[in-house]
Amino acid sequence: ADFMAYEEAAQISPRFGNVRTLEEFPNVRSWLEKMSALPFHDEVHAGLGALGDLTTTDDGPPFADRLAPASKIGLRAIAEAQKRSGRAAKL
Repeated sequence: ADFMAYEEAAQISPRFGNVRTLEEFPNVRSWLEKMSALPFHDEVHAGLGALGDLTTTDDGPPFADRLAPASKIGLRAIAEAQKRSGRAAKL
């Protein structure tokens, strides 16, 4: 359950989508930090990092134009993590 809930909370947090500050939820922020320390966290979330701030209104590419490249970055990072862990998916 933690993994499922983490994805929903993390994607809106300042670390990824930056939709909410979560300042009013210190326990949630603490839990997000603990979850982010798990092995391969950064690799699994490379796509969210590449997608960037969802609230930006600068001259950068719109969300729809960032989605496919961010997904590809995330999939590559996961594949590399699987290789390093010796647990590559068998299709």
